[in-house]
Amino acid sequence: MNDRQENKMSMYLAVQKVCELYQVDWAGNVAFANAAVRLKDKLLLIRDIVEVQETPITGVRKNKELAREAMRDVALLVSGAVTAYATSINDQRLKDAVHFTSTDLMRVRDTLASERARVIHDQAQAVITNLADFGVTGSTLAELIARIEEFEGLLVAPRVAIVDKKGATGSLKMIMSETDALLKDEMDTLMPAFKTSAPAFYDAYFNARLIVDTGSTKPSVLIFVAVSDAQSGMPLVDVNVLASVEGSLNKTFAGTAQPDGRIRVALPGSAIGDLANVYLTASKVGYEQALKTVAVLPRTEYNVEMALMPTPVEA
Repeated sequence: MNDRQENKMSMYLAVQKVCELYQVDWAGNVAFANAAVRLKDKLLLIRDIVEVQETPITGVRKNKELAREAMRDVALLVSGAVTAYATSINDQRLKDAVHFTSTDLMRVRDTLASERARVIHDQAQAVITNLADFGVTGSTLAELIARIEEFEGLLVAPRVAIVDKKGATGSLKMIMSETDALLKDEMDTLMPAFKTSAPAFYDAYFNARLIVDTGSTKPSVLIFVAVSDAQSGMPLVDVNVLASVEGSLNKTFAGTAQPDGRIRVALPGSAIGDLANVYLTASKVGYEQALKTVAVLPRTEYNVEMALMPTPVEA
């Protein structure tokens, strides 16, 4: 995964987490329920593809080299026995046929190494009845052929791994495009049904849909609060916004004013965990204090609107 895909995956997981958290709100909506199930299936598929993509090729190559070493060890054992037997009967042809060193089996092309091991096996097989006294039996040759076949089975493994990685990269792009379409063309378009009936779910869903650059040095959670006059609807400035996190209410985080008039509240990941309710308090002289609760996920950015009611003026 590249950085962009990592950030998208974080967004997908955030949406899935919100859907799980507010399942009671959408369970009766058949279309949304079906889309939520398909989202879950696509995320499982993405995880499988990423596992292939991230599997190191070096491990595949190492397995092949270990198999070659095991084949060499048994081949040299058999070669030594056949050489000793050939010497005892003065058979120079047989002796030359199996005369391979460790270098002859290890420092050559893969296919040539397996061919030489098979020559040793076949020459030994022809005189197997005479090799028992030299420490080689039918079971020894069976082990040698098994080692040869194991090595030959791994000859194409590194290439297959490379092809699998390339295929996984292409598949990942396709599945993520399908996931984007599922969210944009189906789930997003179904969300207005919940704006009034389940406003907390509605807000949490679209907050989760934001893609945040998690590779930057930003805090885990950013909340931008826009505060307005409840009667006139006009934006308010010089508003104090404080945030506290469920479970650690004795610690508050103060917001800072931004050039666009919003209040920025930054929360560290250690305060949020996997999921947490953040309690926002907005106050300004001449207005009644307002409270709002926002369910937040780590590495996510939120936009929140709050309205302050002017303090009643006594006659």
